[in-house]
Amino acid sequence: MNARLLSLAAALSLTALSAAPAVADIGLVAPQPSVHAAGYGFTHDFGSKHAVGTFAKDGQTCNLTVVIADRVSDDDIPAMGSRIQVSVAAGNGANVSAPDGQGFQVACSADARHVVVKPLADGI
Repeated sequence: MNARLLSLAAALSLTALSAAPAVADIGLVAPQPSVHAAGYGFTHDFGSKHAVGTFAKDGQTCNLTVVIADRVSDDDIPAMGSRIQVSVAAGNGANVSAPDGQGFQVACSADARHVVVKPLADGI
């Protein structure tokens, strides 16, 4: 895991939302929103937080694993972050938000073969 991550506990909220339709896999290098196939990792900076994640397809479910922590500069001491594991049914999504109001959504495609990671507007 990314050693730059620091502990983050109660600052997260996961909620189910509708997902975007299935789209083609474009892997790790992608504009926002980004699309990822099972087993491909993703990173996302939101507000003062940094997330690293991946998912595995399990039938009609995307099993997400996301590690989230405070962003650090090159001068800071690296540490591990908090790991969140959540199952998201095909066609649904999960929101992750930070105390400063910024966040992102990880949406499971209708066939559970891809996830779409996109930033959320402040305050959502």
